[in-house]
Amino acid sequence: MKNWLTIAILVLQPVLLDAQEPHGYFNSLAEALRQPDSVVYLNLSSSGLRVVPEEIRRFPHLRQLDLGDNEIRVLPPFLARLGELEYLRLDNNPVEQLPDQLGGLGQLHRLLARGLALKRLPENIGNLHNLEQLDLEGNDLEQVPAELASLQELRILNLSFNRLHSLPAGLSRLRYLHTLKLVSNQLDNLPEDLGDLQQLESLQLAMNRFDHIPPTIYRLRQLRQLGMEYNQLETIDGEIGNLENLEQLNISNNRFSQLPTRRLRRLQKLRFFQVGGNRFSSEYLEELREIFRERLIRQAQEDPALLRRRGL
Repeated sequence: MKNWLTIAILVLQPVLLDAQEPHGYFNSLAEALRQPDSVVYLNLSSSGLRVVPEEIRRFPHLRQLDLGDNEIRVLPPFLARLGELEYLRLDNNPVEQLPDQLGGLGQLHRLLARGLALKRLPENIGNLHNLEQLDLEGNDLEQVPAELASLQELRILNLSFNRLHSLPAGLSRLRYLHTLKLVSNQLDNLPEDLGDLQQLESLQLAMNRFDHIPPTIYRLRQLRQLGMEYNQLETIDGEIGNLENLEQLNISNNRFSQLPTRRLRRLQKLRFFQVGGNRFSSEYLEELREIFRERLIRQAQEDPALLRRRGL
């Protein structure tokens, strides 16, 4: 069988480390201290740091700070006094908790804290009212506070590769959220109000404990990408046809033996559909292939390059 099933992966790159260094960019603390009033971007990643240098307090106009890939264990409270900070990267440090004063960073837009050792989040994280991206992938979180719902400017939330058993109610207040990543947790259901996230376009739930698709998902009318691979799914409700904007659907490596093909035909925008690793017979797989090959042919009338990309 030709490789007609695929999925696109979008990687969001930090803006701090641009190949062309902007004005006010420093990757040496010593150099930055010579012009403290000029420091806007400070990159101290991979510097072998064990503590956060107190000298950082001398940069009143600091907007982007990268402390990633060091050996920092404790984040000092003075970070919260960096009143103009918009971007903070802490990835890959052995930090076990964020300072309670973190909520004082009122101008922060992006907080990247991947690969730490966080077991909890401070409740006042909800005070980061301008936060647009929160990335907490690869920590030890078993729960997140309800105050997360106060981040009403949030666009991207990544809680993948943690130990979450559930999500708090109230996340429907994140009215601008368009990407929610919950890969590799211990979830088996979702809050009912999650279906009220009417801007949500991408929902990634792979490698959890779902034995059904939570009905609240079928209310996400703007959803374009749904990933539920490597769960324990056996059936799909006919309401899957409500996801009229769905373009990518990954249900591979579950326990399906059949799918509601009539309902799936209603997904007129569906182009990427992964179903491998289920319990389909070879005859049924061929039937699925023909259904979606017809779909691709119709779509190719508008996009002639589509069939060539799919190898058909």
